[in-house]
Amino acid sequence: MDQTVTLRYDDALVRSALRGYVGRYIGWKFRVLVALMAVGLAVLSTQGIWRWYTLLLAAILAACVLVPLFIHAAMVPMLTRRFRALYGDAASFRFTGEGLSVETANHSGHTPWNRLRRLWRLPTAWLLFTGTDSFTILPTAGLPEEVREFIIQRVESNGGEVS
Repeated sequence: MDQTVTLRYDDALVRSALRGYVGRYIGWKFRVLVALMAVGLAVLSTQGIWRWYTLLLAAILAACVLVPLFIHAAMVPMLTRRFRALYGDAASFRFTGEGLSVETANHSGHTPWNRLRRLWRLPTAWLLFTGTDSFTILPTAGLPEEVREFIIQRVESNGGEVS
């Protein structure tokens, strides 16, 4: 396959993709842990047990809720600005058997398929990871079905994870 696709970006799309990234990064286990701590705190407080361990549980629960919110509030606007500076309003992606190339007004680059470690399919965008936290956002709105299938096939054939 050798196909070039121009994909459009806006701040809402980038924010949505970054929120999806943060949500998946935190994961369901963390959410279950926070819910269990909240239930435990509710049981202790309704029984009138306000010992040191109840206050410690309340402090840990507050930290587990507030720290991700603060990180999200700080990181999403910064990463949105950084992404917009790199990609602008549109990016031209070329999908070939060798890899993925991108060209924008401010940037151009090529990534071989064997460097793509993971693909996260979110509702509005796909995140293609080249490292643990390094990824490219591909808006799904302008991505043809045959290109989507090609990306999945190439990532999987190189030992990458698709979810």
